Amino acid sequence: MAQRPISVNRNWLPNLWGFVAADEGKWLGVNLNNDQGFRAFVDEGLVPPFEALPFRQQHRLKETFRFALTQFDDDELVYAFESSQLPLARPHGDVRAFYVRLWHAMFGSDLHFHRPPAICRG
Repeated sequence: MAQRPISVNRNWLPNLWGFVAADEGKWLGVNLNNDQGFRAFVDEGLVPPFEALPFRQQHRLKETFRFALTQFDDDELVYAFESSQLPLARPHGDVRAFYVRLWHAMFGSDLHFHRPPAICRG
């Protein structure tokens, strides 16, 4: 049986950052280039708001993130980070490696690139 396409929307990707921008004072000194800063950002800034979303929104956001990792070029990934107005400096080095690391920290090793075609809106 054929699977239905997954709805994704590039405009949903900023929702991945949760409420980090609203809690600016907490994140100003965090360095995403070191493990401690990265883990704090994921465990305290990203996971709780993500898990508070209804399951359907979690699924759509996760699939949008997967779509971005597989379809966005590096410039689009940089834009997705910088346009979110996060109170954090973008990590140095390969932006895609940062996003893959972020994926693994949030979702484990469930990053499969062979998925049914996605319908991208927006």
